[in-house]
Amino acid sequence: MKKFVVGLVLGSLITGTVGATAQYILNPITYDITVNGKSLKDEEYPMLNLNGTTYLSLRKTTEAVGATLFWNEATKTAELTTTQNSSSVNVSSSGSFSMKSEFFVLREEPIMYVIHDNEYYIEISAFSQYLTADASNCYIKIPGKPELTLPKEQGSDKLKTGETVIEYLNFTYVRLADLEFTTEIKDNVLWLK
Repeated sequence: MKKFVVGLVLGSLITGTVGATAQYILNPITYDITVNGKSLKDEEYPMLNLNGTTYLSLRKTTEAVGATLFWNEATKTAELTTTQNSSSVNVSSSGSFSMKSEFFVLREEPIMYVIHDNEYYIEISAFSQYLTADASNCYIKIPGKPELTLPKEQGSDKLKTGETVIEYLNFTYVRLADLEFTTEIKDNVLWLK
């Protein structure tokens, strides 16, 4: 009887240990995935399979479908915006950056950007503490920089779009060059100078 109890205990321990060490194994997929004819293959963001389900990089997929991905630090949420772009703006890249400057204060959470015609445009709310407005214009006045005047559409609070201001996926972006900034990306942070 003693041997039976020892065998039962050992058998239970071995069975419990084997069950507790089960792991999920992701394997690289052997096929391609395309969006509008463009492959999503990227060594930095591999496409993986687990039990017949394919897993893709959220950032890579978001960029491929022309959506915007934004990390909301306050709610610890990845926000994906897929609304149709009502403008004819061609954007070569979009996403969010932590943005810093040695000369003035910016909000802590990452800031949405787009690249249009090889220039950075930053979502206007990044400069909210430096914004003022009247009936005709919106003004951005950053310490040490000339004031930027952004005309509004007649009878509206919406800004006129053009070279300085663009609308993309229902967000308003301002060209950094018009704020007389130079930029440097260092350690995944966009530094404004």
